[in-house]
Amino acid sequence: MRTAISLLLLWVICLQSSPAQEYLNRDSLLDQLTYLDLDTNMVLLYISIGQQFENNAPDSAIYYYLKARDLSERLGYRTGTLKYISNITYVYNAQGKYEEALDLNLHSVELATEHGTPIQLAACLGNVANSYLLMERYEKAIDYFLQASEVIGENGNSQYQCILFNNLTIVYLKLKQPGRAMEYASQAIDIARETGDMYNLGISLDNQAITHMELNAPGNALPCLEEALQIAENTENLYLKESVLIHFAQTYQLKGEFEKIRTYAERGLQLARDLEDISGETNAYLNMGYYYLFKNRTGEALKYAHSSEKAALSADLGEQLANAYLLLGQISFAKKDYNEFQKYQIKHDSIENLAINDRILKNIQDLDTKYDTEKKVRQINQLEHDRSIQELRISQNRLLLIILAGVIFTILVVGFLLFRSNRQKQLILNQENELHERRIAELETEKQLTATEAMLKGQDDERKRLARDLHDGLGGMLSGIKLSFMNLQELINTCLDDQNKYDRNLDMLDGAIMELRRIAHNLMPEVLMQFGLNNSVNDLCDNITRNGTLNVSYQSTGLEQFDPDQPTSVIIYRIVQELLNNILRHASADQALVQLDFYNNNLGITVEDNGSGFDTSLLKTSAGIGWSNIQYRVEYLMGKIDVQSAPDRGTTVNIDLPLQGS
Repeated sequence: MRTAISLLLLWVICLQSSPAQEYLNRDSLLDQLTYLDLDTNMVLLYISIGQQFENNAPDSAIYYYLKARDLSERLGYRTGTLKYISNITYVYNAQGKYEEALDLNLHSVELATEHGTPIQLAACLGNVANSYLLMERYEKAIDYFLQASEVIGENGNSQYQCILFNNLTIVYLKLKQPGRAMEYASQAIDIARETGDMYNLGISLDNQAITHMELNAPGNALPCLEEALQIAENTENLYLKESVLIHFAQTYQLKGEFEKIRTYAERGLQLARDLEDISGETNAYLNMGYYYLFKNRTGEALKYAHSSEKAALSADLGEQLANAYLLLGQISFAKKDYNEFQKYQIKHDSIENLAINDRILKNIQDLDTKYDTEKKVRQINQLEHDRSIQELRISQNRLLLIILAGVIFTILVVGFLLFRSNRQKQLILNQENELHERRIAELETEKQLTATEAMLKGQDDERKRLARDLHDGLGGMLSGIKLSFMNLQELINTCLDDQNKYDRNLDMLDGAIMELRRIAHNLMPEVLMQFGLNNSVNDLCDNITRNGTLNVSYQSTGLEQFDPDQPTSVIIYRIVQELLNNILRHASADQALVQLDFYNNNLGITVEDNGSGFDTSLLKTSAGIGWSNIQYRVEYLMGKIDVQSAPDRGTTVNIDLPLQGS
């Protein structure tokens, strides 16, 4: 059985000043946060602290890397920004966030090209290649690795060469060329031993063990894994430890020593769960499944195989999913359920075929951007050759199945596209209908406001005309009659009784003149025209109080900043006047309060009384002109009205009007 590469950890070039990543005392580094200034040294400290956390507490590492980013941007420290990107993408790739890592790495190439050193540019190019490697875009990965190699060759850096050779090992393993992979793995080990770089030595040994397994030499893999495990424990590199444990289980599986699988698989599974590494969990489940299959405990084997299938599906891991189906098929065969065996075999082959075709298509597309035309032609020819071989195999083994799957897939895609197209058309139609309905509603509202404005203006104009006619016309006539009566008194000698009647009639004439003036004043109060809203409302409240029926208190705040135009003042005055008239007519109250509050371009009107109150639900069916006039005026000023009342509990009316002060 072919060995799956269970965990290909990405080892990025981290733009470090030292030749290998140092594992320092965390507490000592954290203590320095309290006394260092917020300068470039603090950026480097954040990076160093993050590096101590990245392999055992990745969330903490991300936290400190982000602080390094923010401070670097504030200081304009380009090198700090490059270090942040290089380090945080290491963690992102380990967590499977490949797209996020690729975007950041491509941005780092732009920054390094403009502001960085050649070594920094080489590091950024290598990190982009790593992102493409994890995304299975191998031709793009090789392209960027070669660009990085050119820069490194011109400047020289042993650590970067080691990292580059490790990643080229992974590329050639993915391309099913273990011979070339072994060449690069051996060179990486030699460099790491020569420089004493234990961090990259552990990685290189793990990669060489994988290569031995791909060459079907599991016995040669064991010494590499034993040394790598010791290094992982010494450096507290949990990701490396997880990878090595799972590879131990795969090695013993290849050797046929199934009793030893379980110990390493269980340890690897627990570590993968702690690190939330779905890929590691998937392969650890597979190892456990093969162990129980060997023990002929097909029930447990089936449980782990399905766990591997579920994990692979959740993370869209095509290669691991194919391996899970292969294990499920072998379990079905052991149970002599040949129909299930055939079903899982078909699923396994279909996924592998689709993955190979997809990989080939990706690589062909990526070749369009290759900088070396000669290499591009050679690689295209090699890819075409590989695809020809694969197509021949497909036609021999599963030609009918692939054709049927293609037809079904095409039907599903076309159906989905048609469904989505119809749905989008329906959504667009619904949106257009909503817009039309909204526009109609706006036009109706504008029409109502226009009608209300015309009605209110007509009322006020008519009131002004009546006030002028009464005051200037009938008022003048009554005053003239009074003057004539007074002149006649001097010409006519009357008895005492007739004199009393004369005086009573003169008093009645004075009362008529005063009532006429009061009516004219109510129709259009002069104080509103001359002294503004605040004084006119205060005068209204005082006049009602002087009549003795109702004691009205008036309070106002903020009106010294409020000077509306005359039509608006008239409308507000009429609202208050109508509310007080309702109290006089219906409330049986002896106390009332009027408040006007202007704040933040909003006028609040509050009118309270201690009267008999009423059921506010009756307002919905009220046919009274007074209440309708209040509503019209509030709606015209785009305001809101709230009425709080209950029988025997008085009434409170709150009105909010959005207005602009002077």
